[in-house]
Amino acid sequence: MGDAIILIVVHAGLVVLLIRALVHAYRVRHSEGITLTVTRGDKSMNFLFAFYGVATVVITLLTQVAEAACGYKAVIVAADYLILTYLCFFNVWFRNRLLSLYSQIQKD
Repeated sequence: MGDAIILIVVHAGLVVLLIRALVHAYRVRHSEGITLTVTRGDKSMNFLFAFYGVATVVITLLTQVAEAACGYKAVIVAADYLILTYLCFFNVWFRNRLLSLYSQIQKD
């Protein structure tokens, strides 16, 4: 029972992040104003790749050990990978939030 609750909480959090990121992407796409293009440096990209790698491993392991996911593990892991790939590499709002957090951590 305990692993089911944790699995639900983690995936609910992931879905909330996805919805929030999609809302921000929609707002940016339908707003008029100045658009900017940013080329990420090696340090930022390495952080994004590391975050993606750790997040996918953690969520995959969480799903693999949860008995509550029995019979649906492949679908859940595939959905998690798609969501994390979108968030880390295709959604500007989420990437900027991650990199902002990373720079705050470096300053402390």
